[in-house]
Amino acid sequence: MKTNKRFASVATAGITFQAGSAAVDSATIMSALVYQLSGSSILVGAVTAILRFGWLFPQLIVGYLAQNRGSSMPYYVIGAFGRALCITGLAGILFIGADWPVAVLTTAVMVLWTVYAFVSGIVAVPYNDIVARSVPSELRSRLLATRFFGGGLLALGVVAIANYSVEGLPFPVSYAGILAMAAALRLISSGGFSAMG
Repeated sequence: MKTNKRFASVATAGITFQAGSAAVDSATIMSALVYQLSGSSILVGAVTAILRFGWLFPQLIVGYLAQNRGSSMPYYVIGAFGRALCITGLAGILFIGADWPVAVLTTAVMVLWTVYAFVSGIVAVPYNDIVARSVPSELRSRLLATRFFGGGLLALGVVAIANYSVEGLPFPVSYAGILAMAAALRLISSGGFSAMG
């Protein structure tokens, strides 16, 4: 029973995470946002590069710290809720900064995106460690399948809302709405996963 509850918690967190990722994807949403803001193909390329480096680098440090501490959940909480907070900040900046000079708004977006990328990297090691300890090995393939399939279905709804937002709201408020949705999904995911204890 305990295993089933943990499986459901991790799967639900994974599904909402995947859907939230669709709303803050570096190859689509964020690249389109940065291009519309700046018109710079270099900054568009930097969006994905920053995310990849930010995802990988912190793992070197967090892996060492988590191993010595013996508990991974505190690092997960910092990273998971931290990245949700960063996305909330991005949404807020786009909402209140619609009338800011383009260079100022673009700089603010890129700075927060960089912070988001590095905070996201904190999550990888503790997440995998917690899943490995919480979910029996014979259920992990099913867990991944559930996470990606369910997340993909939910992402279809996210895409429909994002499309409505882009067509129905002025720029950049339209992207503020999309990122607010991403932040909400990430918060649900983080809360559900953390609730396992």
